[in-house]
Amino acid sequence: MTESSKGGRRVSPHPSSTDALSAYEAFMAEQTLTFPSLKDSEGDGFPPVSLVFDQQPQVSQHTLWLNYWIANVAVFDQHPQVLPGLMARVYRMYPSLVREHHLYLLLEEHGRFDLVLRERKLDANGVDYLVLQDGRAYGVQAYVDTPRSRMFRTRKRTRHKALGQTIELPLDMEGAEKVGPFAVYGHQHLDHIWSIVGGGAEQKAA
Repeated sequence: MTESSKGGRRVSPHPSSTDALSAYEAFMAEQTLTFPSLKDSEGDGFPPVSLVFDQQPQVSQHTLWLNYWIANVAVFDQHPQVLPGLMARVYRMYPSLVREHHLYLLLEEHGRFDLVLRERKLDANGVDYLVLQDGRAYGVQAYVDTPRSRMFRTRKRTRHKALGQTIELPLDMEGAEKVGPFAVYGHQHLDHIWSIVGGGAEQKAA
């Protein structure tokens, strides 16, 4: 990874961030994806899958389902009829969860942002990541660029109070970079974020 410039000085990605990204991409490259031919359960009223994934993001598709089932077995024992549909839903959510975590590691590895936060409670403000730069907050909304996703994001913006300046980060699946079977964000997306974040810092300095 080449060094980057920040405020006139050279900044290299933190070694631990680079190592974490490389290790995660090596893990991703070893994965295979399968999708049950079952209709997804909506999952309404059941614990979020993301909370289980966040505890162990380097996990296979099937192991994520097992971890989710074990973590909530007391709930599922009362509703055994939903298990096949929930399993299908977890399997289909898995690539998105991996992609989100990969983007977080990519943002960390970038080396120019003052601070990058990724917490599920940020969703209450309609953003997936919060980038802090030179005293300013930027909420990043990352999503696959489909009509359904755009509609969902529009509804989300109307429901939630904005947290800093919002940066839209749609992912075109056709032109996306690939790590193993996963379509992921790349450095061109980081450059887009920096063009806004860095530009904001320059305006403040001026």
